Amino acid sequence: MVSRTLLSLVVASLAVGCSSGKDPRKLVIFHTNDEHSHLVGIEPEADDFPQPTAAGSGAIKGGIARRYVKLQSERAAAKASGADVLTVSAGDNNMGTLAQVAFTTAAPDYRLMKLLGYDVTCLGNHEFDFGPAGLAAAISAAKSSTEGLPQIVSTNIHFSSTSADDDSLAALYDASGTDTNKVLHKSWVVTTDSGLKVGFVGIMGIDAAAKAPLKAPVKYSQADCCGETDFASAIQALFTDIGAEVRHLRRDQKVDVVIALSHSGVDLTNPLAGEDTLIALNVPGIDVIVSGHTHTTYPAQVVTNLTSGAPVLIQQAGRFGDTLGKIALTVNGDGSVSFDTAASALIPIDDTIVPDPNIAAFISGVYAGLEGTKVTPTKSFLELTLQLTTGQAVTDNAAVVGDLAFKPIAKGSFKVDNSGNQRETQLLDLTADAVLKTVEGVAGTTNLGVEAAGVLRGDLTPSKAGTYAFADIFNVVPLGASPIAKTVGYPLTRFSLYLAEIKAAFEVTAGLAYTSASNGDFYIVPSGFCFKYDMSRPAFNQSGDPLDPNNGRVTEIRIASDHNHLDSCSTSTGYADLLFSATDPNVLHASPTGYTLSPLTQFTVGANLYVTTFAYLAGVVLKDPDTGKALASPSDAILYRDPSTKQLEVKEWEALGGYLQALSPASGSGDLPASYKTANAANCGVANGSTAATGCGRRAICFGSICK
Repeated sequence: MVSRTLLSLVVASLAVGCSSGKDPRKLVIFHTNDEHSHLVGIEPEADDFPQPTAAGSGAIKGGIARRYVKLQSERAAAKASGADVLTVSAGDNNMGTLAQVAFTTAAPDYRLMKLLGYDVTCLGNHEFDFGPAGLAAAISAAKSSTEGLPQIVSTNIHFSSTSADDDSLAALYDASGTDTNKVLHKSWVVTTDSGLKVGFVGIMGIDAAAKAPLKAPVKYSQADCCGETDFASAIQALFTDIGAEVRHLRRDQKVDVVIALSHSGVDLTNPLAGEDTLIALNVPGIDVIVSGHTHTTYPAQVVTNLTSGAPVLIQQAGRFGDTLGKIALTVNGDGSVSFDTAASALIPIDDTIVPDPNIAAFISGVYAGLEGTKVTPTKSFLELTLQLTTGQAVTDNAAVVGDLAFKPIAKGSFKVDNSGNQRETQLLDLTADAVLKTVEGVAGTTNLGVEAAGVLRGDLTPSKAGTYAFADIFNVVPLGASPIAKTVGYPLTRFSLYLAEIKAAFEVTAGLAYTSASNGDFYIVPSGFCFKYDMSRPAFNQSGDPLDPNNGRVTEIRIASDHNHLDSCSTSTGYADLLFSATDPNVLHASPTGYTLSPLTQFTVGANLYVTTFAYLAGVVLKDPDTGKALASPSDAILYRDPSTKQLEVKEWEALGGYLQALSPASGSGDLPASYKTANAANCGVANGSTAATGCGRRAICFGSICK
């Protein structure tokens, strides 16, 4: 039995402990990620401009003027409950629509985020699409504007000590995390109305960093031995970088809460494959991870840090502003943090919300600038690019905002689908065809067009009027910038490869197929060629004999002799010419085994600069189609309308728009070919666990039990 004296001491000590603690304080964090310049609602944008003044059915998703309205009401409710409120983003705020054209000069996305009351954001890989100097220009433009911009945290960024190419960005960076004259910080502390000190770190994940080649010479977390593509060593370097700053915030800044804005990603089907889950498990001291990069609708998940035993909440709010995330937490009297997962939510943003008129007016001003502000002595951006797209002179009507941005380009009645991951889609087929036909039309004979899944940013959806508008075509392939002309968008390129190198590229896709979702960006689909691969075969062994037909999953390659019939990999539709087979006994008796032509036969390839750059970085030798000599850099393959002066790069959205117009003019009564509507994987006959050998796809044709 416990004595009364001892019991009295225990009660007294508990009373002292409780009375010395602080009252619990509540915090609600609102968040988005991967907004990608989507100012108005998506799919299609043409149906959401001008911004409506009445509620819709909910069919249109997103829209920053609607997000403002929802934020206002949600903040008011949170404050009424006694909670402090913060609003944040996990990066890739920019790049993805026409609004990005004004990134370096006017930074509309950053300014709109400030108008919406965002407190802090971080850098995503697409913030570097114009290089470090372009990002620096955007930050400076927003800072000098009337609106300003949120604070930006980038904790694991590393500037070059040998190159001046990132000096302008480094000059804006606050390594101490305390310089109020700067907006780009290693970390940042916000003190809320109730006195909570909230520390922020900003993370660029390993996969995101590897997908930002134009960030050079900037680097993110990586081991000296191995570089950013070695995940195992790079993730350990990231843990070290972030862990040190979290300890600084806890020890020196005495923060109550640490929030990581992480452009790293989550995985719904395999949480341990998500970088943000690994960060939560391995970096002690973080309370909340607001996740981005993977465009995932990921409800609040709480994991336990392996070192501290403390809970860490992870949440990601979709993409393109279609969702507003809400995280509710309490800082208890003893300093611990607890989460209200029932109150944490992912709130849809759609056209049942009437847009705020003032934000809508700002958005109209962005489009008016693109239509009217001259980028040449006589042409605005949209006047010039629409002329190059349509082949006709275009002039802005200043009295009608949106007349050029949402100009109908082609007739169509159906959505060209890009859903799914690491498989052939209708939109991959369409854009690959557009690349091939455009490169061939500008530069002459071209055998192969290539498109990569990572370039495409959504479906192509017709408006209610039955047309595809320029803004929606642009949004399919908006990314990148030219390293030469410094203009927005990936230019197209033309180069030649050996047949053996083309097979190796197809082997990469076959090796990536249906594996880690993070590899999906590098999945390629051809036009003018088709290939078959068998997932029951071992993946290509780079250390083995590259000419061994049994080395790898690719079992057949054919080339189209007629580029007017690019649809299906069939001998009856123009793909009669066999180049390689790992199964045809007649070809297997040839020398070299499996090839009908020498593996060193050169074929001319059209692609965008994204694909070309990654091929080059992977060690592929790009060759001049005329001389066969190696090109010094991917930039040497850029396609110009005037090659003698290297003027007017051919942008991919111009190629796609021109191809669509040729197929189905907006002024006509036709439609796009039905082949771009038919589901590639429908009725493929391969069920889970089946050993059936029915092919899925049309040009990247999969055989085996896990095809999809």
